[in-house]
Amino acid sequence: MFDKKRKSVQNHIKTVHVIAICNGLEMAMGVMTEASIPKHLRRIPKGMSLDYTAKAGSDIRCVAKVTPEQWQVGDLLVEVTAFDINDVVVVKGHIKLWISEK
Repeated sequence: MFDKKRKSVQNHIKTVHVIAICNGLEMAMGVMTEASIPKHLRRIPKGMSLDYTAKAGSDIRCVAKVTPEQWQVGDLLVEVTAFDINDVVVVKGHIKLWISEK
């Protein structure tokens, strides 16, 4: 998923606002889980823990990752990372999901 750097997502120092990046990361997680969650399971987001590691002065690429083995009932920490156009990590962390049987 990409967040384009434009005025509507910039903050007072002309970088991409971190909340816009959080929204992009949540969207990346949602698309990834819908494409990969086993049919007998469902998910509910429980929280987000992120570190802001660098200024986001360009377009942003948002990535969410899990492995097939992680799809188990209980808490699941989805690794999320936001990169600038030079592949510098600008935000990284986890989105916590509650996984349960349908």
